[in-house]
Amino acid sequence: MSALLGISVAMVYNLRKRCREESLEQAINEKARPRQPRKVTQQVETQITQIACSEAPDGRTRWTAALINERLVQLDIHIDDESVRSALKKVDSNPGSESSGAAAS
Repeated sequence: MSALLGISVAMVYNLRKRCREESLEQAINEKARPRQPRKVTQQVETQITQIACSEAPDGRTRWTAALINERLVQLDIHIDDESVRSALKKVDSNPGSESSGAAAS
């Protein structure tokens, strides 16, 4: 049966059990899954973009993810360097390129 449906044997047993305990409709429809709240909100993304587009700190030619993160900590925003890099990537910024003003560390 599982090969015919293209699912695992365990899935067949799980669906059968849910169908007995609940209903056919509930068994075949996936339940809502709780999600963890976003660590980087739209406001934090805006802060990251504003920092990356601003003048680099003294002695630096461009922003790095680590430098941006240091500035965010000063603003009482605590995320990791990878979250900064992901946020820059999301807003079509290319860390390290001449046009973005930011570089990955």
